[in-house]
Amino acid sequence: MHPTTTPHHAHPRPLGSWRQVLPSLLCGAFLLCGCRTRRILAVESVPPGALVRFDEEIIGHTPLEHEFVHYGKRRLTLYLPGYHTWSERLDLDPPLRARFPLDVIWELIIPLGRTDRRLYHVELQRDRGEDDGDDVRVDIFLERAWARREAAGKADEKPNSKPIDGCP
Repeated sequence: MHPTTTPHHAHPRPLGSWRQVLPSLLCGAFLLCGCRTRRILAVESVPPGALVRFDEEIIGHTPLEHEFVHYGKRRLTLYLPGYHTWSERLDLDPPLRARFPLDVIWELIIPLGRTDRRLYHVELQRDRGEDDGDDVRVDIFLERAWARREAAGKADEKPNSKPIDGCP
C-alpha cells in the first residue's frame, strides 16, 4: 500500500446510509400526502333524509359531505318519497389555484392542504295530493282518465263499478 493512501481514502463513503435516509423520506412522503387539496360536495335538503345520487353513484342521504376527485359538469339528483325528484346539472368549475399550471405548484411544490367545499341547499317540493291521502289521488286519476275519454269521443257512459274488496 502506498504510504499516502489509507483504506479510508481509497473507498469513499456514501453520503448517508439507508437507515438514516429512509425515515426522512417516509416522513416527507406522509407529510406531502396529507397536504393535498380536498374537494368536498356538501348537500342539504329541506326536509332532510333525501337519497342523493351524484352522477350515476348513490352517495347517501342528506345532509352529507362527499369528497369528489374531478371538476366538470356533473349531475346531482335528490329523491324523497312524497316529494318531487330534484335533479340539476352542476358546473363544478375549478378555482384558479386548481387550473394548470398553478395546480402543479399548489399540489406538488407548495402542498398546503386546501379544501374546496361546494354547498348545495335544496328545498324539495311536495307531490300534489300527498296530504289528501291515497283515495283522493285515485279519484283524481279516474276523473282525468274519464275527461280524456270524453274529449276523445269514446265515452258512452261513465262506468259505475264497485271497487274490489281491499282496494280503494
